[in-house]
Amino acid sequence: MKLLRDKLSLLAPLAGLSALALTGCGKQTFETISTRIETEAPGFIQIAPKVDIVLAQDNTGSMISIYNDIGAQMPGFLNALAASGWDYHFAAIPLTPRSLTQFGERQFSQVLASKQDRNWGEASWLAPYPGAQFGDVDEGQVNASYFRRPESFTDYFTNLYPSTSLSGSEPGLENVRRQLTQHMGESNFHRPDAMLVVIVVGNGNDTSGVKICRRLDGVEAPCELSGMGGSGTSVSHCGTPGLELSSSCSPGSLNSGSPSLTAGTYAYAREYYKQRLQSLRPSPSQVKLYAAVSTLGGQCYGSSSSAGTQYAALAGEMGGTSHNICSAGAASVLSSIRSSLQVTRMALRTVYLMLDREPELSTIRVIRYVDGDRNRAVEIPQDDANGWSYAGMITDQPRVVTDGPNPATMNTATGWAVRLNGSARLLGADTAEVRFQRRTSP
Repeated sequence: MKLLRDKLSLLAPLAGLSALALTGCGKQTFETISTRIETEAPGFIQIAPKVDIVLAQDNTGSMISIYNDIGAQMPGFLNALAASGWDYHFAAIPLTPRSLTQFGERQFSQVLASKQDRNWGEASWLAPYPGAQFGDVDEGQVNASYFRRPESFTDYFTNLYPSTSLSGSEPGLENVRRQLTQHMGESNFHRPDAMLVVIVVGNGNDTSGVKICRRLDGVEAPCELSGMGGSGTSVSHCGTPGLELSSSCSPGSLNSGSPSLTAGTYAYAREYYKQRLQSLRPSPSQVKLYAAVSTLGGQCYGSSSSAGTQYAALAGEMGGTSHNICSAGAASVLSSIRSSLQVTRMALRTVYLMLDREPELSTIRVIRYVDGDRNRAVEIPQDDANGWSYAGMITDQPRVVTDGPNPATMNTATGWAVRLNGSARLLGADTAEVRFQRRTSP
C-alpha cells in the first residue's frame, strides 16, 4: 500500500532509515529502525521549498543591449537556487504585448523546471519527499509540451516578440496579470503551495490603469505627474489599451475593505495589481515582486530611460526589493534577488515530519539538528504545546508555514506523520531525524 502521496514537501530533510524485522509468536510485530544515520545513508533526501518564478522582460528596442547579458546570467541564477534547495518552475514573458491587437495572446511557450519534475526522466529525477516513487508523483508537474531543460530553454530575451506600437504606453503590470491569470494554466506553471515570484526587468515606468494627459507642447505622461496639470493640458487616453476614460481608466474594482483611492492614479493601480497577483496563491505572503529597473531615469545602457517608480513601489508593497539595472548589471541584480529569496526560505517552518511507514507510538524519538549540524543534536520532547505529537495518517495537510501576521501554508502531504508544535517546529536549515519501530501485522 502506498502510504505517502505528497503534493509538495519542503524544508526539513528526513532520513529514510534501514530496518531489521523482528517477530514474536502471537505478539504484535515491530521493525527496529537503526538509531544512527549518516548523511550519506540510503534514503537521505533534501526536501526542497517550491518557488514559481516568472521573468517579465522589457521587450522594447532600448533594452536590446542587455538582453544577452541577462539571458546569459539566468541559468546560473536558477542553478544557484537549485543548489540552495529550491524546487522551481521558471517562465519568461515579455513585459508588454507585441501590439494593441495582440494584447490578450499567450506570450510564452516554455517552462523550465528543476529536477523534482518528472519530465526529467527517472534517471535524473529527484524525489520531492521520503518514500516518493517516480510513477506516483503527479501533482505540480509541468505539461510535457511546455517543459524544457536549461540547455533547451529558448524563451530568453533575444527570442521575445518586439513591442513597437503601444504609442508610448507601458502596460507591463496588466500584461503580467493577463499572462499569469489567463495563459499559465495549461502549462501547469502554477503550484498553489509554492511561492510565486515575479521579476520585472526594464528601463521604463508602468502605465497600467492610469490616466495619460497631453500638454499643449505634445508631451504625454500620467496626469498626476508634476507639470502635467497646467493650462491647456487635456486627458488623452488610458495607460492600458482598451480601457475607457469614461471609467476613469480603472482596470477593475478593489477588494472590499480596501483603502479609499482614486481610479486612474498610480496608488489605485498598485493596489489593484497587488490584490490580483496575491489572489493567485492561498496567502498574500506567498507572492513577491522584484523590480530591476532604472531608478533615476536618464541614460541606461546607452539609451534614455524613465525611472521605474511604479514597479519599484509595488515591489516594496509586495515584500520584494528594487534594484537599479542601469548601474548594477544583471549578475549583481540577480545575485541580490537570490539572496532575498534565501532569506525568505530561511523564514519557513516545517510542521510535519513524514514517515515512510506506520510507527509504534511508544518507540518514537525525534532528534533536531540545529542548522543541520549533527554535532548540535537536541531531542524534541513529546508535548502538544512545544514538542512533537503523533498525527497518524494525515491527508492533504500543509507541511510548511511562514511566521508573521499573514502566514503562508505550503507543501501539502498525505501519509504517516509526526507533528511539530510551537517552538519545536524546524526553522531554516534545521534538520530532523525520527527514530521509531515499525508497526506491522502479527
